[in-house]
Amino acid sequence: MPKKELPGIKVKVEVEVEVPRDWLDWAGGGEGWADLYQRCHCGYFLARIEQSEDLRSALAWEDEEDSSNPGADAEEDEMAPHADAIAAFHAGNPLPKNYHLINEDFMVRAFVEGVKKFGADWYDPSQTDANTYDTVIQMALFGEQKYA
Repeated sequence: MPKKELPGIKVKVEVEVEVPRDWLDWAGGGEGWADLYQRCHCGYFLARIEQSEDLRSALAWEDEEDSSNPGADAEEDEMAPHADAIAAFHAGNPLPKNYHLINEDFMVRAFVEGVKKFGADWYDPSQTDANTYDTVIQMALFGEQKYA
């Protein structure tokens, strides 16, 4: 007689973690800001369009066609298509489709996605790779890995 396989048991797990300041600063503002938008990280689908004066938040544009659309360093006429989104960003208003607010709250959500997928000790700047960062950013933005 074949052995009947028993189902697993679902449990709820609660974990308390500290989101490191360098994670928030690296991707949420400050000195390491541009790293998030390098092509080896999220730059192949996400372009920084505008940054707040205090460097704590930014407006990012999801480039679904990977057209390498210019970001914050672009000439003024290249930024014209983003004018409404930039105005909404600075006014604190809802952003148009394909525009995202990247700030500390967002980076906390991305860090939590890393904990859920890779465990509480997932973040180690000397060990974690660009693919892992890309995955947690996409999970926080879209709830899935939309881009490969």
